[in-house]
Amino acid sequence: MRNLEVSLRDNRPRALIQMATGAGKTVAAITSIYRLIKFGDASRVLFLVDRDNLGRQALKEFQQYVAPDDGRKFTELYNVQRLTSNKLDPVARPWPTA
Repeated sequence: MRNLEVSLRDNRPRALIQMATGAGKTVAAITSIYRLIKFGDASRVLFLVDRDNLGRQALKEFQQYVAPDDGRKFTELYNVQRLTSNKLDPVARPWPTA
């Protein structure tokens, strides 16, 4: 995580994080997403998976993740929507206009 933050700080927005199965890739991704939203001015993040069961698992991880500096769950701080159609949750902020 530190190396990812160094990369972003040095204006190198592309990074590869390689981890073995069961090593906590989803938690690492959620931690990165949390920090990008809180400190990096990200307003929206798309977390893409290639299987329905991975989407359900990821949603559970987002719901269980506790912000390290706040003590609240990620879903208490930010809107998380598992897309099952092309409709956005009404509480989601609208897409920015050009």
